[in-house]
Amino acid sequence: MRQHELREELGPDLKESPFYDALRLADGILLTVDSEEVFRRTWCHYELYAGSDLKHLDVVCNGAMLSRTGLPGESMVAKQADRRMFAAIFDQEGTLKVDETVCSTFALLAWPQAVKRGLVSTQLIETVASDVNREALELSLAHLQEFQDPGMLQLAQSLPPNLTKLKLGLEGCHELTDQGVKALANRWGTKLKHLYLDFVGCGKLTDASLSVLAQNLPPTLTDLELHMAGCVLVGPPGMEHLKKHWPKSVKVFRASFKATKLNRNFMTLQDLEDYWRES
Repeated sequence: MRQHELREELGPDLKESPFYDALRLADGILLTVDSEEVFRRTWCHYELYAGSDLKHLDVVCNGAMLSRTGLPGESMVAKQADRRMFAAIFDQEGTLKVDETVCSTFALLAWPQAVKRGLVSTQLIETVASDVNREALELSLAHLQEFQDPGMLQLAQSLPPNLTKLKLGLEGCHELTDQGVKALANRWGTKLKHLYLDFVGCGKLTDASLSVLAQNLPPTLTDLELHMAGCVLVGPPGMEHLKKHWPKSVKVFRASFKATKLNRNFMTLQDLEDYWRES
């Protein structure tokens, strides 16, 4: 690619370009941070924005997130060419849209360490919550003993308003209680289509958690995966609440309830329906 003739190389609409298509086909992005220039370059912002919902985003740096001893930045000619090329996109879609997506992505990457160190701030919460363009959020806080009910409330407050997919890995967060689950369920909105929750080994959760989850399942939901194996206080009453509030829109269901009062798994929606008929 000729970096000084980008318009000729890519055409007037970057979303119709081979470059954009290649980004969308990737499994993820590897970002190597050589200096803070990475976060100033319009081209880098665009790459992160175009691939912000990919499965993997890995950040590699030498000792610090922003290293001042890295490689020299690109030339002023290249910078100007980048900015001219992408000016139309940013004017049409808004610089704020790109900034929100990029910033919220980095906020989510930082979230587990922020929990571990007790540094989840209002700014971190607002950075994710303000990303109105984010439709998918995936986060693992598995086995972080520091993640308790107050942390769940902070996470719930950070959920963007237009989520259609939410995947949370909270396995082994032993201090979580029904209050934390209630805080989450009350804030995930009404647009979700895909919901994945892993509470495996969260032994303080009871049927009240399953009840509040059931009551807040949105009518748009099509896929639900729920793992509560090892939640020893969860049993048939919780499943009755799930049945009572079950959205008819759900087509795919999978759940694990081994080592609970149910002591069984559900591999399909048919398995669940069979259980309800038998009970």
